[in-house]
Amino acid sequence: MRIINIVLTDLASSKLKAEEKLQRLLNNKDSDLDDVLVEIKNQLREISLLETMITKWNDYTINQKDNK
Repeated sequence: MRIINIVLTDLASSKLKAEEKLQRLLNNKDSDLDDVLVEIKNQLREISLLETMITKWNDYTINQKDNK
């Protein structure tokens, strides 16, 4: 059961880090606009992927609990 929580915690931590990086990119006024846009899109992609992974992990673990 601990591994389920470890995986979920790791995914949530990665999502928070990606959101923090996105916030820093939004506040960055020194870099080239095109470069910042590319990085923002990359961070949004990463956040979306992590959110999907968290949802899927929760679905799997809920189904696992129901099957026991």
